[in-house]
Amino acid sequence: MNIKTLRTNESVALVLEICGERLTNPARATDLALQVASTFNLLLSFKPAAPVTAHQAATIQDFLFALYPLAQSVAKRATVLLALRGVGDSNAIRFVEAAADFPEPWQDTKKSVLRSLRKRVKKNAL
Repeated sequence: MNIKTLRTNESVALVLEICGERLTNPARATDLALQVASTFNLLLSFKPAAPVTAHQAATIQDFLFALYPLAQSVAKRATVLLALRGVGDSNAIRFVEAAADFPEPWQDTKKSVLRSLRKRVKKNAL
């Protein structure tokens, strides 16, 4: 099975269902929450991305916002921001803009995420 066949709304719904409370309280299992963020990044940030409902996108975005300050390394924080590309709205743009810049090799992460988010917001506004 290849990753493209997994990029479905059903896959997103399954991750949301399995994770349940951990999405609202990622501090209870930070390592698992970071793996979930990585999964969302893979499902939602690359073409063809899994489609998500507005409610799912908001739930995932809120989860990523709550997880970001718990990420203990630059790589983990970058993963959280990168996962926002597939679900972020104008609040995500402000969130990423306010995040500290990353050192090498992650120095272009914010710029890349912001470009994707702005494109997503513009597309959804039409």
